[in-house]
Amino acid sequence: TGGEFRTVQMYAFRYVRLTVTPSDFLTPDNAESIQLRFSAYERHFPVGKISSLPQKSSNLSKIDDICIRNLILCMQRLHLDSPVHQEGLGCIGDYRIAALIEYEVFRETRLAKADIIRIGFLLRQQKRLFHTAYELCFVLMLREYMSFSGDYKTVHEFYDVLQVIFHRFKGFTGTTGLLSEADNYLFIDWKCDGGYTYHHPSASRGTGALSALWYGALNALADIAGTLDHAPDVEMFTREAEQVRQAFNHELWDAESEVYFDGIPGLSQRQPNGLLPADDNVYSAVSLTSIMALAYGLPEIEQQPVKLLERIIRGELPLRPSVYYMEYLFEAVDRYGLWDKYGKKLILQWQVFEKTGIREGWRAGDYSHAWGSSPAYWMRRAGCKIR
Repeated sequence: TGGEFRTVQMYAFRYVRLTVTPSDFLTPDNAESIQLRFSAYERHFPVGKISSLPQKSSNLSKIDDICIRNLILCMQRLHLDSPVHQEGLGCIGDYRIAALIEYEVFRETRLAKADIIRIGFLLRQQKRLFHTAYELCFVLMLREYMSFSGDYKTVHEFYDVLQVIFHRFKGFTGTTGLLSEADNYLFIDWKCDGGYTYHHPSASRGTGALSALWYGALNALADIAGTLDHAPDVEMFTREAEQVRQAFNHELWDAESEVYFDGIPGLSQRQPNGLLPADDNVYSAVSLTSIMALAYGLPEIEQQPVKLLERIIRGELPLRPSVYYMEYLFEAVDRYGLWDKYGKKLILQWQVFEKTGIREGWRAGDYSHAWGSSPAYWMRRAGCKIR
């Protein structure tokens, strides 16, 4: 008997296993042979010519190939976080990184524009996203889209949404000037420290990273407002950013250990909820807060940011950044001009994916997650500095 099965579900895979039972009591008496045919169809957004790498390195070229291949699988009629999970709306952590790569590799901005429009309407409607930190990623992505595309009209169309985000996060500001009163800190990174996860950490573990991201978003807001000739808003955003910078360095810098604390136990007045665990009364100082601070230039000269960054790269601070958070580490390396010293070492970490394909995390999560392709952007952005 003949039969056909076809799935319309998209999926990223490297190998397929078919299990065939050759016969049983229901097999027709006249069955002489079984013929199987398997086929797969590839689909993705139409992309242009791939821009070449400045570096002449076979190892980097291999990583670039798997990064671009990984990204293309997530470029459909809209961005997907991965073809496995297929979160089609709101995963701006993925979309922002995908948009950066697409511009550098393909000079492509159409999917980024689609993201901005649909997420802009969502924010206009419900005033928030499920991932609190991703609201700030939306601000960063809009500034980057503006820079890449020159499409000021679309940016202007959603300027009201940026104001909603600004006032919502300003409302999270506590007595110290940090974002100690957020309703949750979803999400910082796919990392755990003991019994605490930085996917949705307590206030004492999430305040620092979210405040640093807020500082980066405030500077992006000032840039957007300046481009659109909203002078009073430029002053407002710049003033707020300076207050965050001062509070961040005053409250979170630990001069003895020369790192930033993740937050201040007991500072937040927010009651714990399903996505906001209670503080554990420990002054934690994992790498994530310091990475985010370095990515957006919060440290002062006396805090020796290059020394701090090198300590993180050498693994001297707790918690190795995940595949996603490496984007922020790359931003910090770029800000402090350390590509020639550490760039290749950091990017060669992607060699672990050459046989298996890129995953959401170093050892776990969905295959072909868009944010795992960030080296393809930075290898072009940093140019010949990576060697």
